[in-house]
Amino acid sequence: MITALIYASLVDFLEKRGIIQNRPFDEKLCSDACLEDLDDSAVREFVREARDKRQFPLKVQTPMTEVLTHLGLLRDNQLTNAAILLFGRHPQQFIPCAEVKCMHFHGTKIQRPAPF
Repeated sequence: MITALIYASLVDFLEKRGIIQNRPFDEKLCSDACLEDLDDSAVREFVREARDKRQFPLKVQTPMTEVLTHLGLLRDNQLTNAAILLFGRHPQQFIPCAEVKCMHFHGTKIQRPAPF
């Protein structure tokens, strides 16, 4: 009985410290990052494109915090890993293995090897 209580307490402690994650990687808070680490022009360009192509409801002049909140990239006034990966000036500073890989396929089926 006492072991189960200690275990539950330890899990709770580790979750609060962010050591144990109960969310996907992209939703995890990037505790060292702040709004100044994001590229404001990249956020505005995203809003501009999203408005043109898929009727995004926010305007280009919308404050960055509102855009990020709308996209689910800001939680408890902290940036998520997804925010850093999408709009960060230097994402490798916070996520050393950050690298975007794009693949081009002819058609709708994924085929290996992929034509580049």
